[in-house]
Amino acid sequence: MHFVRTMFTLTTLVSTILFCPIAANAEFRTDALRAKIEALDKKSGSGRLGVGLVDLTDGDSWSWRGDESFPMQSVYKLPIALAALKAVDEGRRNLDERISLGREDLSIQWSPIAREFKGEPATYTVRQLLEHALQQSDNTASDVLLRLVGGPGSVTALLRRHGIDGMRVDRPEREMQPEVLGLPPFRPEWTNEAALTAALNDLPQPAKRAALAAYLADGRDTATPKAAAHLLAKLARGELLSKPTTRIFLDILAGTRTGGSRIKAGVPEGSTVAHKTGTAMDVLGIGPAVNDAGLVTLPERRQLVVAVFVAGSDSSPAERERLIADVTRAAIEALR
Repeated sequence: MHFVRTMFTLTTLVSTILFCPIAANAEFRTDALRAKIEALDKKSGSGRLGVGLVDLTDGDSWSWRGDESFPMQSVYKLPIALAALKAVDEGRRNLDERISLGREDLSIQWSPIAREFKGEPATYTVRQLLEHALQQSDNTASDVLLRLVGGPGSVTALLRRHGIDGMRVDRPEREMQPEVLGLPPFRPEWTNEAALTAALNDLPQPAKRAALAAYLADGRDTATPKAAAHLLAKLARGELLSKPTTRIFLDILAGTRTGGSRIKAGVPEGSTVAHKTGTAMDVLGIGPAVNDAGLVTLPERRQLVVAVFVAGSDSSPAERERLIADVTRAAIEALR
């Protein structure tokens, strides 16, 4: 019964996102919204706050630092998943296609697939890889999908073909994460969390500090808040994929298990959220990236895209997440 109720909720969410009646006279009260976001920006401490909003009822949009680039971290799994589902639409891939993963496929840092690996090849369908990458933010699943769609250049080219500028995918997780943390290039033993922790403990602070500064200035694997909101708005309108594949994408996003204290914490009771988070491991008390981007359906069935990026903040992890929730709350209040 729990499975049936869950599937009903997801189907209802997707149908609402795709087919909600259009409300008239929907717009952001920009003066009030700007004042609130400006105040919230100051709570990021040493960091930068970026916000992209789109009201799906009429396309009205608003942004804060909307044209600045922010490190995506796992929000970049959204365009990777888009490329995989585009390949499904075009017949180049199949959701039930079985992919065998060996030790050589495992990635660094957060990966339930790597954690559960028993030494023998394990098989996952493309659908399961999408669920792992989006719902659990599994880095191994993301890297395998990235390889299946032809690599980072193919993903960025797809974004450009659909008019999504200001977002780019450049590296698999196994290349990106060591650079963020100041480590040498990827080593297979780092798929073990204890070995990764030991390697990080051996790094001198100046190396970590230099890596953090370089990452925050790096244009690779970044998005502007406008671009992230634009992607999700196009997805919700059915402009990127076929209707059945759009449903699948949104179904998976509705089951995301991460980031309960971010966008989800800022919506009123009775709302639904389909979203993707992104988080970098803290470096010397700094959060390189704490992000969330999603589709919010309010109880009155108004729909809002919310993309929030917090880069380089020295506030506590809980405060960074609370900041995203507060931005979401302010956006919804501005609509009402």
